[in-house]
Amino acid sequence: MTSSAIRVSSRFTSPSVNISDHLSDSPFTVEWLLGSLYASNEKFRNTTLKSRVQSVNAVNIGGSTMGLLSQVYDIVFTFENSNEEYRILMKVPGMESLDALKKRSGQFSREFLKLVKVTKNQMFQKAGALTDSFASEAHTRECAFYRDYAPHLPELPLVEKAGVLPIWDTATESQMFAFAKHLSYLYAHFLCLPPETWLGKYPRNYLTYFVTSDFYYLYVDKLCALKPGMFEEAYRVFRPYMASKKFYDYTMTDVYKDIGLPPVLVHGDIWHGNLLWSKNADSSLSSKLSAVIDWQLFHEGSVAFDIASFLALCVDGEIRREYEYQVLKFLYDRIGQLMEERGKSVNFSYDQMKQAYQVNFIPRALQLMVVPGYLLSYNVALDEEARVVGTRREQYFSRIKFAMEDALEYFKQVRKDRIEEKAP
Repeated sequence: MTSSAIRVSSRFTSPSVNISDHLSDSPFTVEWLLGSLYASNEKFRNTTLKSRVQSVNAVNIGGSTMGLLSQVYDIVFTFENSNEEYRILMKVPGMESLDALKKRSGQFSREFLKLVKVTKNQMFQKAGALTDSFASEAHTRECAFYRDYAPHLPELPLVEKAGVLPIWDTATESQMFAFAKHLSYLYAHFLCLPPETWLGKYPRNYLTYFVTSDFYYLYVDKLCALKPGMFEEAYRVFRPYMASKKFYDYTMTDVYKDIGLPPVLVHGDIWHGNLLWSKNADSSLSSKLSAVIDWQLFHEGSVAFDIASFLALCVDGEIRREYEYQVLKFLYDRIGQLMEERGKSVNFSYDQMKQAYQVNFIPRALQLMVVPGYLLSYNVALDEEARVVGTRREQYFSRIKFAMEDALEYFKQVRKDRIEEKAP
């Protein structure tokens, strides 16, 4: 913090504000935040010209939002002689949330630990790739997206008040098409940009480090014990690839090169928690997409990856099967329409996009296998009755079953030389 920032923050705060106080349990102080807001936020700066800051209240809400690579703080400013409040969310990269969730969900039975052939301590020691440097890189990448690309994507909602679809709930038909419509703006933008302005800046898909962590994929082993007889075939086929970065690099990202698709920048981490939907008058979620958040894992990839992620992770199997190729064709046609409006033309076919979709679907379907033992476990949902969590988990098994059936079928077309590790 510079001396000028200290003078500014002292001048525009009342004596009741201690600018040396930390913001909740974060490493940042009130002084630092005030200086940052004065320097970069015109609305906040204008507000303080009319009235001094009277109080600053920060609350860590990261646990309730399941933010795994960051801590999230809800910060409210009040002002002297005013009923006006100024509210911001502050996101701090780090592994604290993930570490806490691992510990909360780590109360495994002796039978499970025997099944996966590890001790509890070994299980927590195996998440080596998921370090603070990983979180820092993800945060830096997200900032780059908002700085370099978000200003050029006015059609893509990025920040607005709304609600999140619960992980056990399913997206509707209208929500599927709404999401696809917004994706079309993102992809058309990069397909129309000169490649030299963005291509090669973000080639790595950091999500592969997360999904190949032992801590992560060991929950797949727990799935078969939770629901015997339902997932054995998928487990037999896919379990050997669960720790393979080569498998995930290809099925999530590199397959588009073999198919002949042009690259685009994809969000890279689409799931329930990163999509905010506007609320209806009765507080139910509407089909209006209000925000797409958490751009910390965006990277070069396939035009089919984000929609495959959404349909695999956010839609029940029966509904997905009925609409998925209608949604995919809608996305393809929308991209073509937007490019035509900008004097460009699509240089790939719908069949190529469909082929990429089917391969991209496989790794996202595998992520469903983690959910019952991880995010829908009794120990994670501490504020829920075990009966309620159990019911939701039973319903979720059906989504996994449909996804596994389709993933097994799609897997037949995948080139095994692209995904199998060479013998030493």
